[in-house]
Amino acid sequence: MRKLFLPPNEQDYNPTLGDGVLTQQLTVGMPRQRRNFIGATHGVPLSWSLDIDQMELLLTFYFANQYDPQPFLMDLILDYTEIKEYQIAFIGALRWSKQGNLWRANIEAVAKPSPRNPDEDNQVIEAWRLGLIQASPSLEKLANKAAADALEPFL
Repeated sequence: MRKLFLPPNEQDYNPTLGDGVLTQQLTVGMPRQRRNFIGATHGVPLSWSLDIDQMELLLTFYFANQYDPQPFLMDLILDYTEIKEYQIAFIGALRWSKQGNLWRANIEAVAKPSPRNPDEDNQVIEAWRLGLIQASPSLEKLANKAAADALEPFL
């Protein structure tokens, strides 16, 4: 599987996380909701500010994907607060502009979600509810050490 090594611009980074819940709005009251068994993809608008060599790489990658449209890998921040590798697919045309030596390019893409551990997420939520977490340490440290240790007397 190919991998695109050009990180997108942070200031334009605005992903839409996939909604894995099907919702049916009722005439009155709360809507009905259930988990969607087919995972929803994340919408990822990608944009870059590039020099000429990086733009050539992006164009080459884009056209290689046009000849053989296959998902590819890219490092992004989506399901976690740190960079992880995701499976990506372009879903639109590449748009670009040039101003002096600066090339700007953007394209819409979708990403396959990275699996999360529901038990770890619930431990973090419960630790916050109990007031056992005062600061904001990294989620990995929180889920694997602080939350587990804090909840042990209650388990």
